[in-house]
Amino acid sequence: MAARIEGTGTRSWAGPLITEEQRAEFDDRGFVLLEGALAPPLVDRLTQATERIWTEQLAKGLDHGASLQLKGFVTLDDAFLDLLDHPTTFPLVVGILGWNIFLYHCHLDVNPPARTASTSRWGWHRDGERIDLDLAMRPGPMMSVKVAFFLTDVSEADRG
Repeated sequence: MAARIEGTGTRSWAGPLITEEQRAEFDDRGFVLLEGALAPPLVDRLTQATERIWTEQLAKGLDHGASLQLKGFVTLDDAFLDLLDHPTTFPLVVGILGWNIFLYHCHLDVNPPARTASTSRWGWHRDGERIDLDLAMRPGPMMSVKVAFFLTDVSEADRG
């Protein structure tokens, strides 16, 4: 799929939005892994913003060992807004869903290293249960995708 997409900002894309290999990975695994998608300066800005929010939540009574899931966080710092149309991920979203997209759900997750092993895992799941139930099609139509950015390496235990 080739397209030119221009928004109200300064970013535009021309050419393939998603490669055949990425589309095959998405269709096969349900996700596309983009290592190094964010430049180190942006990771630093995002980490600083996340740590500021974490500190604010601790001041409000969040336990130091607890996980944080803060919904609707994207407007709490300009660094987060830069993720909405990021040039490494946004073209893939458009390539999968088409051009008529919007942000309808977001959350900031902070998971400190666990003090003990946990058996609780969210695991892979499909969001949109109510819509899926109402549509009565199996499988349901592709109506959304989730883009996740990991700011720390979670490939080993005790890294959050």
